Amino acid sequence: MEVHVTVRSSDGSVEHPFKESATIADVKSYAYDHIKPNGISLQGTFLTFGGTRIVNEQLTLAHFAQGEHKKSALFVMTWENQAG
Repeated sequence: MEVHVTVRSSDGSVEHPFKESATIADVKSYAYDHIKPNGISLQGTFLTFGGTRIVNEQLTLAHFAQGEHKKSALFVMTWENQAG
């Protein structure tokens, strides 16, 4: 099954379908490549879900899928030095 993922950040957003077996690390890397946060390294970014920082990047999307038939997930990409 696919999960429709949306990743938002202060520098833009990206939507992409992933297999539910994809990891948070996969999603983060894809989002980083498409959003391209200005001056921030991939290692300096993290994803949040429901306001909580995701520490274990090996979790799969099956853990986060929501909505009818669990086909969507919304994440926010942020970084430590992001002005708020």
